[in-house]
Amino acid sequence: NINDFIQTDAAINQGNSGGPLLNIYGQVIGINTWIASGTGGNVGLGFAIPINNVKGAIDDFIADGKITYGWVGVSLTDVKAEYLNSLGIKDTKGAFASQVFIGSPAQKAGIQAGDYIIELDGKKVVSVDQLVRDVGVLRVGQKAKFKVIRGGKTLEVTAKIEERTEEISSDDSKLWPGFIAVPLTDDVRKQLKVTDGVKGVAVTNVIAKSPASALRLQNGDVITAVNGTKVNNLAEFYSAMDLTKTKSIQFDVWNEAGTITTGTWKLN
Repeated sequence: NINDFIQTDAAINQGNSGGPLLNIYGQVIGINTWIASGTGGNVGLGFAIPINNVKGAIDDFIADGKITYGWVGVSLTDVKAEYLNSLGIKDTKGAFASQVFIGSPAQKAGIQAGDYIIELDGKKVVSVDQLVRDVGVLRVGQKAKFKVIRGGKTLEVTAKIEERTEEISSDDSKLWPGFIAVPLTDDVRKQLKVTDGVKGVAVTNVIAKSPASALRLQNGDVITAVNGTKVNNLAEFYSAMDLTKTKSIQFDVWNEAGTITTGTWKLN
């Protein structure tokens, strides 16, 4: 999703969505989209999609009669400094790839869950929204170079953009790992009642029908080992899940009742 709008106090009535937002020179600078109004009328704040964000779609429609969207296949997340510290990353802007679609251009190129994307085709990444916009204008069949930080090292991978369809982009059974791991900070330990001796990462935002759901992971679980290798922080956790080195994953999971080993997820 892209949250990038022009905010205006120009009156927008119900039914105006899709109409042009003009500047004083009569130039179209946006497409009216929605209004924040306490009454439901045109007294409020209007929001329009910037015209530069849709120029590519307009060209597609003129040339091909349809709009085709490029697809990389990563789920991006904004993360705070304490999260980056647990990954061993400091004072670097970018976008965190919390999950990757199996079989996607990203996975084929070698992008992994846990990668921190800092450049696209030589352009520095400053936010998730900016990266989403930049990926959105890539054409199907085009090759894009991503620079990522993984395990404290900077790597460059090349992905070939494919066409995004609703069928493949909404198939959560391909979304690996299907949850967001968070560091065991003091606040998280207190909330989950995790004793000081337990090391690992906490499970949050488990997605239905994903591999995590199939492995019976639940929000609040604490993963202490991956394939039998103990993990003390996020950096060790994502390093142990390197799908270029292993094709199957199982977790040791701690909760208040004790520690269990999940079933095994296999990369087809």
